[in-house]
Amino acid sequence: MSFTDAASTWHSMPVQIGEGRKEKERVLDEAYDEYCRLQDAGQSVSASLFCDRYPTYRKSLRRLLDVHETLDESDVEGDSWPQCDDLFLGFVVHRELGVGAIARVYLASELALGRRLVALKVSHFGSDEAETLGKLTHPNVVPVHSMQTDDETGMTAVCMPYLGSSTLADVLELLFGEDNHPSQAEQILQATRERELLPQFLQAQRTEVPDKVLVRGDYVDGVVHLAQQLAQGLAYTHSHGVLHRDLKPSNVLVTPSGCPMLLDFNLSCDEELNVNRMGGTLPYMAPEQIRAVFADSAEPESPADVRSDIFSLGIILYEMLTGRLPFGEPPADTAPRKAAAAYLEAQGKPLLPIGQLNPAVDRQVAETVERCLGFDFEQRPQSADELAHELQQHFAPRQRWGRFLYRHRAAVAATLIVTWLALALGIWHLVTRPPYDVRQYRQGLRDYYATRYDEAIQHFDRATMANPDFDEANFGRGVALMRLGNYENAAGYLDIAAIELDSAITYECLGYAKLMSEEPLAAAFAYGEALKRAPQELHLYLCDAYCSIDTADAEITLNSAIQLDETSQAAYFLRAKARVRMIELVETKTEKDGTLTQIVDKLTSQILADLDRAIDLGPPEPSLLIYTCQRYARAAERRPDLQPRLRANLQRAVIAGCRLTDLESGEYLTSYSTESWYQNLVAKCAPSAPAAGDYPFVTPPDDQAINAILSWR
Repeated sequence: MSFTDAASTWHSMPVQIGEGRKEKERVLDEAYDEYCRLQDAGQSVSASLFCDRYPTYRKSLRRLLDVHETLDESDVEGDSWPQCDDLFLGFVVHRELGVGAIARVYLASELALGRRLVALKVSHFGSDEAETLGKLTHPNVVPVHSMQTDDETGMTAVCMPYLGSSTLADVLELLFGEDNHPSQAEQILQATRERELLPQFLQAQRTEVPDKVLVRGDYVDGVVHLAQQLAQGLAYTHSHGVLHRDLKPSNVLVTPSGCPMLLDFNLSCDEELNVNRMGGTLPYMAPEQIRAVFADSAEPESPADVRSDIFSLGIILYEMLTGRLPFGEPPADTAPRKAAAAYLEAQGKPLLPIGQLNPAVDRQVAETVERCLGFDFEQRPQSADELAHELQQHFAPRQRWGRFLYRHRAAVAATLIVTWLALALGIWHLVTRPPYDVRQYRQGLRDYYATRYDEAIQHFDRATMANPDFDEANFGRGVALMRLGNYENAAGYLDIAAIELDSAITYECLGYAKLMSEEPLAAAFAYGEALKRAPQELHLYLCDAYCSIDTADAEITLNSAIQLDETSQAAYFLRAKARVRMIELVETKTEKDGTLTQIVDKLTSQILADLDRAIDLGPPEPSLLIYTCQRYARAAERRPDLQPRLRANLQRAVIAGCRLTDLESGEYLTSYSTESWYQNLVAKCAPSAPAAGDYPFVTPPDDQAINAILSWR
């Protein structure tokens, strides 16, 4: 049967098949077709050898061929089974999920209930199984919704919820195929989801959270977690008088969230219904089942009991832990009775310990599983409850710690060594670590460099409280306050630091804080002290002169600056301003004689020369051009011959983009406002040009120099 054209006209939602499932079915379809062609051609084909050609899907293919052989020998008509897209008893059949000797399971939609997807098991003998499952309600047993009988064919249809399509057989096939060896429990979930038939079902199940053991545990933890739930499910069915009698990986459904569920109770024994079917799957049958099924004469009653199911579950667990059957594969291409006798003999031989095949399995789990495989009843756990309890001990805190320490003994030893080393280093650190004031100072530095100035000040405060003589902390507190614009408080701390640290940058910071606090004379003194310690720093001359501009010392300082750097525009500009202040002082005298006039004329010439030199050194700042124009206008009142140079400077200022309001901010140019040449020039002034700012005579202290003081520790 082809599954690729199963688009049904009876429902609206298309059934999309997962890629992992498609690949498996493609390989199985091709292999099955080839096997049938070989048989139809009259060739003798060994099913076992044929399956060896497909190692990844060997077990699935073998189950398919076994069903094929059983159906060939059966008298049940094959064409009476529902086909894809059939409407059968109110269900739309989409595709086969599984094929057995006496039953088939389909993915179907139940029309009467909103076309919900269900698993529909159709068989000729299904009423007993439905009655058995109908009374069982347990998280690890697949439930039954309903059962119907088709009067025309006599078939029964057992409706069950669709809980996924992956079984433990799929999980084993993926985890141990092609010499794989799983190590993490999460691989069980991955295998289950990879083999899921319907991707949309996986999407709908995303809210179902897997147990943390399946997410974080190792592979053995995951197997024991599943085994414990299966044992609990068996304990429940046994308490209701039901023996499964056909436990095997393909009869254990695993949901996408990792919940194992018992299914297929076709061969179950139900005490309440007085049903005692005989059969099973040879590699998973207990010795007493093999003797009962293949005995030469029929026995009145099967000797099997709950411990037979425990034996079958033990085989499943052995296979999940080791990737192989405990008693090997049944003899290939052998008559069933002979194969059963050979397998029964193998079961009586000593078992290969699980620990030899998988050292990751701890001794307690291995012993529990090996007890399940005892040849005699009394060697096994006497109930599924007892088995579930033993498996639960695997997750007891003491056992978990024991396993952890044993599995990671090398890492534990290394951890102990590291712990002792860490303890020794901790003691060494306590003995050698810096004192409290230094630690606070260093934290203050980290905050300062990260521009967290408020936090830095707090740490600097703690450092100075612990050590009042900690001058660098005082300096750090001062510059942090300066960064916050709190210049007045900053000056107090910088004053202390400057005296004690006695460096050019500390006095420069003090001078800057004093200047910004509008204390120019105190600032001039601080800059003068900085100059004594760094006489080659031009900017210190400018700062000192700027602060003492109203004194005769300013010109002396600027003369030294120009001797240091004859190309300093700022020095010439500032010297011109200092000489203007001298003229203003001279002009305040009430009595003027010829000598004073000569002094003013001489200073005026010097001022204009300094301004011309500053402009020539360029590029000229707008404030320099505006100031030059105003001084030329003032001088031209006494010396008309300077008017051409005034016009040239005005033209230069207009070209530079100076505003008219800035040019006319002084009183000297207003006397020319009626003259045409002046009006023509100012008409060209940019109407929206930015205002001219102050010339940058004073610059803030250099960050690198500050950091050199702060970072000494």
